[in-house]
Amino acid sequence: MKVRKPDIRNPDKPIIFIHIEKTAGTAFINYLHSNVDYDHVSAPYYGGPISDYIGNCNAHGQYAKKLYYGHLAYRHCIAVCPDAYYITLLRHPLQRAISQYKSWKNPANLTDAWAKAITKPELDAVLAVQDMTFQEYVMSENPYITGHIENLMSARLAGRSREKELPIMDTAAEALFSKFHYFGLVDEFANSMSLFSQAFDNTRPFGVPTEDSNISLKYDTSLNAAGRKRLKELNQHDFKLYTDAVKVFGERCKTMPVE
Repeated sequence: MKVRKPDIRNPDKPIIFIHIEKTAGTAFINYLHSNVDYDHVSAPYYGGPISDYIGNCNAHGQYAKKLYYGHLAYRHCIAVCPDAYYITLLRHPLQRAISQYKSWKNPANLTDAWAKAITKPELDAVLAVQDMTFQEYVMSENPYITGHIENLMSARLAGRSREKELPIMDTAAEALFSKFHYFGLVDEFANSMSLFSQAFDNTRPFGVPTEDSNISLKYDTSLNAAGRKRLKELNQHDFKLYTDAVKVFGERCKTMPVE
């Protein structure tokens, strides 16, 4: 029996895009907007209680919007909306870290709106990065900088730990492969969009450049041995998650119809 795919224009439950920083999310969000009527798309999540943003999706199957998105954490979302179509994009941890660095390095990206929305320590960290090499960025002990390097994908995707001794990071793979309706890889963008069309009915062809307006300037992103070692240590969970995701993604691609 053929399983009916959810209609992206009229899903029976909300679609929640967990946008991991620097994973072509801007382009993907634009694409999602082209598939879902504007009135049914929530404003992006900018912080605060998830219950205030999404609401209680369990109340008789009612929800205010068809699409929610932003830099959300899966474990927080499922506390108020466990029954949703969760989707996300992943990127090679090194390339994601480089893209994050380039974004902060470029002064043009620090808009007045962003500067006003973050705390002074966070603003000071972003300003400091503008004068850093990539080596210095990776080696930084600033907690705000480190927090945007260290296992960020695993942190966004991790579920709630069932056992106190189990690091919550270890639940990311289980959540991604068994709970998410869809995930794609930035490094396999064309195939990712093809898989997306297999996950939802009535999707439009993808027609937005993968980097959209977030095109980074060219900066030196070389690392010495100490820098490579630290980046690997800071992303041990993300490297494993990504390696496993590539394997699962490859298997799913084999199920796509041949054009």
